[in-house]
Amino acid sequence: MSTADDPRSVEGIVMLPCPFCGSPGNVAGNEFYGQSSYYATCTSVDCFCCVGEAWDRDACPDHQFATEQQAADAWNKRAT
Repeated sequence: MSTADDPRSVEGIVMLPCPFCGSPGNVAGNEFYGQSSYYATCTSVDCFCCVGEAWDRDACPDHQFATEQQAADAWNKRAT
C-alpha cells in the first residue's frame, strides 16, 4: 500500500494515493460530442473516491477537467 510520501506516476503525471484507502490514483477521460474531459479516481474496486464527475456535464459543469494534468492537480490538492 502506498502512502502520501510515495506518489505514483500515471503516464508521466504524479498522482498521490487515495486519501481514503491508500490505493494509487488514476486519470481517465471521456469524449462527449468530440470534446474530451478528464477525471481522477481511485484504482481500488472497493473505493469510490473520484474527482471530476465528467459523466454528468449538465449537472456538474465545474467538475470537469480539460486536461489530464488539471485532473491530477485537483486530485493531488483535495483534503487528506
